[in-house]
Amino acid sequence: QDARDEGIEPDTVALNAALAACERGGQSDEALLLLSEMEASPSAPPDRISYNTAIAACSRCGEWRTALRLLGEMAERVPPPRNTPDAHSYGAALSACERGGQPDEALRLLERMRSEGLRPGLVHYHAVMRACATPAHWPIAASMLQDARDEGLSPNTVSTNCALAACEAGGAWRDALALLDEAAAPDAISFHTAIAACRRAGGRPAARAALRLLRRMRAAHVRPSLIGYTTVMNALSAAGYVRPALLVFRALCADHDPDERAVHTALRACDGAGRRADGLALLAELAESGAAGEKLARRFRPLWDAKAAAAHKAPAAAAAVAGGSGRGRGRTRGGSGRGSAAPPQWRRRSRRSRKGPPPEHEAARGE
Repeated sequence: QDARDEGIEPDTVALNAALAACERGGQSDEALLLLSEMEASPSAPPDRISYNTAIAACSRCGEWRTALRLLGEMAERVPPPRNTPDAHSYGAALSACERGGQPDEALRLLERMRSEGLRPGLVHYHAVMRACATPAHWPIAASMLQDARDEGLSPNTVSTNCALAACEAGGAWRDALALLDEAAAPDAISFHTAIAACRRAGGRPAARAALRLLRRMRAAHVRPSLIGYTTVMNALSAAGYVRPALLVFRALCADHDPDERAVHTALRACDGAGRRADGLALLAELAESGAAGEKLARRFRPLWDAKAAAAHKAPAAAAAVAGGSGRGRGRTRGGSGRGSAAPPQWRRRSRRSRKGPPPEHEAARGE
């Protein structure tokens, strides 16, 4: 506008620079307004760069519908011969589908790109793989590593991490481990994503795999993050491996300053297994580890003491209720006067059950 005030009419190059500024600032509305002014201007019509930049601005804001609309309008409103979308156009539109969580649209765009004779690059595959990182589409994303190789491309660590993120979304921890074994140079993101896949899957085998990945990271001199340690602790605790979870917590404390989430995870593991003495020992170690640890210990100690007191009172209260109900009842039918006496047929069934389960139950257990 300042140029117009001085009598200078901006051309397409100048307006494209303004569009680029809107794109970098995430101002999609301003970019679309500027593009519409260019479409109405005979002296500064939009070109392919104009549309690519406007599509990128919409992509940055997750406006995938508008991005796809602009991609379709490009051939109608840009003078030939440069009026067809190029690799940059599709890259920006695929990023919009990724950010908008539209895996099906991303897959359609990739096929359309191929049908127009354009060869997808790694950046296009990465956008589609990230869009397909959902519980329903993760197998497609994982298979795209081989698709990229078939196109003559060489997948890199980013490619592996995109496929691992898809496996994590689907809880496919075994596939994640296989991808990690195939990776030429896995980084910290690779290991952490595979650990997250194990945690999402749940179960004892996946928990053991998460612990092995943590050890593998440390052996490879890749430093696990605070979140990585906590994720392994969660996987172990959920699978009932309390002692390994506490050992991981101590390794965390040697490598990082623990945060509230890590302490809460460790204490929850102790509480779930009824190991309150271990929880007290953990808080005592934390209090002696430094100022930050002492603050966390003061934060969690009253909560832990309250849990311990409630757990101590519960059996006594249950015993009192049971005793009161026994004294208050008279002679029951077929009984001996005790409130807890069972009917004769129940007593016979109880005597039979002492001999062990029927053979068919043993067979089922053996299977």
